[in-house]
Amino acid sequence: MNELFIPLLSQSKLYQRGVGYFTSGWLKMNMKGILKLVEKKGKAQIITSPYLNERDLKALQTGEAARKDEILYQKLKDEIEYLDESLEVETLTLLSWLVADGLLDLKFAIPKNNIGDFHDKFAIFEDESGDKVAFHGSYNDSIRANYNGESFSVYCSWIKGQAPYVEVHERRFRKLYQGQNNFFNIYKLPDMVKSRLIEVTKYTERPYEIHKTAAKPIEEASKIRIPSFIDLHDYQKEAIQKWLENDKKGLYAMATGTGKTITSLSASVEVYKERKKIFLIISVPFKHLVEQWKDEAKLFGYQPIVSLGNSQKWFREMKALVDDFNLELEDVGCFIITHQSNADEEKFLKLISKVKEKSNILYIGDEAHYLGAQYLRKSLHPEINMRIGLTATPERWRDASGTKVVREYFSTEVINFGLEKAIKEGFLTPYDFYPQFVELGQDEYKEYKKLTVEIGKWIKAAKKDPSKQERVERLSNRRANILNKSDNKINAFLALMKKHIQEIGIENFKHTIVYCPEGKHREILRLVANLGLRVQEIIGETSSSNRKDVLKAFDKGEIQVIVAMKCLDEGVNVPATKRAYFLASTSNPRQFVQRRGRILRKSVGKKKAYIYDFVMIPPKSYEDNENTQKRMLKKEFARYVEFYLCAENQLDIHEEAYSLLERFDLTYLLSLKPEEIHATLGGDLDE
Repeated sequence: MNELFIPLLSQSKLYQRGVGYFTSGWLKMNMKGILKLVEKKGKAQIITSPYLNERDLKALQTGEAARKDEILYQKLKDEIEYLDESLEVETLTLLSWLVADGLLDLKFAIPKNNIGDFHDKFAIFEDESGDKVAFHGSYNDSIRANYNGESFSVYCSWIKGQAPYVEVHERRFRKLYQGQNNFFNIYKLPDMVKSRLIEVTKYTERPYEIHKTAAKPIEEASKIRIPSFIDLHDYQKEAIQKWLENDKKGLYAMATGTGKTITSLSASVEVYKERKKIFLIISVPFKHLVEQWKDEAKLFGYQPIVSLGNSQKWFREMKALVDDFNLELEDVGCFIITHQSNADEEKFLKLISKVKEKSNILYIGDEAHYLGAQYLRKSLHPEINMRIGLTATPERWRDASGTKVVREYFSTEVINFGLEKAIKEGFLTPYDFYPQFVELGQDEYKEYKKLTVEIGKWIKAAKKDPSKQERVERLSNRRANILNKSDNKINAFLALMKKHIQEIGIENFKHTIVYCPEGKHREILRLVANLGLRVQEIIGETSSSNRKDVLKAFDKGEIQVIVAMKCLDEGVNVPATKRAYFLASTSNPRQFVQRRGRILRKSVGKKKAYIYDFVMIPPKSYEDNENTQKRMLKKEFARYVEFYLCAENQLDIHEEAYSLLERFDLTYLLSLKPEEIHATLGGDLDE
């Protein structure tokens, strides 16, 4: 077969193949011809059959649509994981880069009867002048097939009488590829599976050149580019266009999970196209986000220097890059740094001031709301004119002056793509909200009331003497912990977990996160483990490498539950999550809004998410004519309303909440926005 495939691939600009069995070993065998194909920016389109055992086929026959998707996704994911583990580095690298560059498009055919296989074997080769060769026969794309006795017929478009046979095979392939064949369902390589394969490209060099052709030039010559496997949505394109029209300044106010990172990096590509040079500074609030941004930026062609590890080392590297950029030895620079390091006057700010052509600097502030904090405002470089601020929630919590600073620096919201719109248009997963109303214990409520009275006194004192505010905050934290750590809440959580396990079965109980109160994570971890679930914790002290391992196992379902404390908020990707229990939340809406955003990310086979929030209410048996009960309910219902407003089951949960609030003459809360409820509390809020 080497005498057929390698010469044909070497001369082709398009290779179309329908084959029952395709292995990457075939890639290795024909690598010489494939490299010639891609040097011409040629493309391979392959339709094949995934390996499905008898049990899979039976499940496909009887399963619901979502279950079918889940089976196929898992099988395709398993195949990619097998490639990761079994392939030689050279072959895996080639396969990964072909997919990343869009030069290999792999699709899967499964009979609509869900019984048999796609068992056809034919191919069409087309060169730059339009001449074509087609063959049809028994040969599979595997190493073993090379040693078998195989038969096939070959047809050439330029030989009289053979062109119609070539056209027949072309039409067959086209109908299959476009999903117009009546016998087969055609599936693309799922994005999550594709991204796992593409991950390899982050650590390897492209094993081929793709510009050695006299044909139409391609954008590979551009260092900074949008990866070929990324297709921007219309709202992302609109955000970039409005940012360009607004003198390259603006806030991207986009719901968590709608692609703020990709949108901003794509905007940087427009800058590079226009100027042929760019110095990109990306500032992020947390160290784990430095790693995430580094991976994303590399896909766009950047070679970032990041503020991780030895500070002297990375600062020296940054200084050297600034020198090279000033001397025009480099036309691209990229720093990824934490907000705190970015605000360092003695080091980083002084270094950025040395960049000669500041008009070529683009500053991206991730989670830009943080930058309004007094101690971080120095990081808002006044001399940098190109600015993008990224945030799901631009308003700073109880900090009007900080919000004003952020809005004035980044100019205006060039896009506001909120949660409700993102769900409605299919960019985020719809969710059901199940509030669990839990009575506070009598002793707990007495302590809560006592602290409320004390806080009221200190709030009055703080108005005259701002130094007393620290005391208010300490007392508020103590009061918040009474709600977060209530014994009744923990017991209600445990009972609900048991109920859900009984309903869906212990092995089906997975992709679940429990947000627990500070200091309670060990107890929650033990309680969940005692239920027979595979559980792991992620807390602030969890190392970056351990965090990655846990999230990877969680995505596969090997770990069923993650117990999280004060983390998994901003910027962490856990798209497989379907179920979340909220045992702890501050009054600050940013926290629970960010956490909800983590849960609503799209994932293959995920049709809906489920949120369970434990809403604490005053004990019925406690007679209290004072205002404490109402204020406590307002605090809890500000969060309730945030979840309630966008939930699919809003009508189903309305009556229970209405009946509860009716007892306290608070039914009007259900018609308010969360910020309007907060306003009625007059500053008495827990941090």
